[in-house]
Amino acid sequence: MYSVWPLHELANKFAVIGLCICIPRIISVLYSIQMKYALLWCILCPFMLFICYNVHERTYVLFPFCFCIAAWNIPFRSIIKVFFLINLVFFIVTVSSSILGIIANENYGRYELDMTDLQKGNTFKNRYCFGYNWPTATAAHVTYLNIMWFYLRKGILKKIDYIIIGVSIWFVMSFCDARTDMVCMFLIVMISIYYRYRVNYSWVEKKLLSYSVPICAFIFIFLTYQYQQSDSEFYKMLNVITSGRLKLGADALFSYGVKIFGQEYIQHGGVSDDYNFIDCSYLVWLIIYGALFFALGIITFVIICKRSMATKEYLTALCLAILSIESSIATVMLTFSFNPFFMALFAKNTNTSEKKINISYNA
Repeated sequence: MYSVWPLHELANKFAVIGLCICIPRIISVLYSIQMKYALLWCILCPFMLFICYNVHERTYVLFPFCFCIAAWNIPFRSIIKVFFLINLVFFIVTVSSSILGIIANENYGRYELDMTDLQKGNTFKNRYCFGYNWPTATAAHVTYLNIMWFYLRKGILKKIDYIIIGVSIWFVMSFCDARTDMVCMFLIVMISIYYRYRVNYSWVEKKLLSYSVPICAFIFIFLTYQYQQSDSEFYKMLNVITSGRLKLGADALFSYGVKIFGQEYIQHGGVSDDYNFIDCSYLVWLIIYGALFFALGIITFVIICKRSMATKEYLTALCLAILSIESSIATVMLTFSFNPFFMALFAKNTNTSEKKINISYNA
């Protein structure tokens, strides 16, 4: 029996093959686009390679960087559709194989949180991996699949879609105990209703959607910093609610600091005695991959969201607003096997003015 599904381990290798295939495409794009974009890519490329050298890891940095260029002028909806289908097949095969016993279904259980005093309760909660490395990885795949489906449905969900989301919420809560992913999928339902009936967006709404990623990044980094500096019960409570993520993030932040081009940080997860996993995309960008990578990541998503708002294609910005919340408690915001939305930076927007329903609030 395999401990982890071989196809899951090979996913990055498949992506490497795909990247090699895309090299002629990247060269063609760099040759045909405006000189300022090609020059910018050529300037940033050595810095990205240097970051890879510093952190001793390449896929997290190079895949988003290269596939953004490869996606130039390709319909973004087509990218999401292909990405969704591939990820759905991988997910079904992986979960089914774990249920059938072909691969191990690890259980990283924990005691449920007693909300009366925010202490560990007496009830032990099973948290299954279904062939993935961690229960949170399984739950994150479910969340990203639902967000991609929400995008492909053009934000207008039908009854069957709500049933699918409901089953997804039940799955991640019953078998993975992933509270953040449950909240994010519930937000898909709420945002779908909001998107269906919202016609005009206020200045405040546009700013919040344009800057949702840096807002979430600032909030979680600030809370992490304050946790280390303050002995307040409030921050202790937040740390318990986030399953110790504030403490883990603060330990890493104050022990290793922030480097411009990143640094090697070996993360230990699972049931390890020296558990030091940083479960926050923004802190991973900042501590492990460095200030430059953090800034580029934030700027990339701000550009995508601002363009989405400027062209009145609000759906991409709404999807990224959900993902910005999920990424505060997960590390996969720029993990290629989870998130395709970073490719919206240079892809062709094909969802502009797609909403058919127009309801007046004066009616």
